Amino acid sequence: YPPNGYIGWHDNRNCAGYNILLTYSKGGNGWFRYAEGDEFVTIDDDPGWNIKYGYYGDRTEKEKQCRHCARTYEDRLTFGFVIPDFNLWKMAIEDLCE
Repeated sequence: YPPNGYIGWHDNRNCAGYNILLTYSKGGNGWFRYAEGDEFVTIDDDPGWNIKYGYYGDRTEKEKQCRHCARTYEDRLTFGFVIPDFNLWKMAIEDLCE
């Protein structure tokens, strides 16, 4: 994303599965926001690398769909991965969070 870049609200139901989201920005001047019921939760970026992970439900899993968006006020790299196998996903998270 360029400075002042964003991605609007979406839910990834077309690419469901266990996911890992890696982001990088020098100063941490951005955020990830998701809807939880009628509330909105904002996770501010830290400077450097950040990791978020979870499960995005498909069209038949309405209760597991996750509406979310992101914004940055500086250059921000974002890499998203969907891993279909739970055990492989869990091992990847453990390795990344060491």
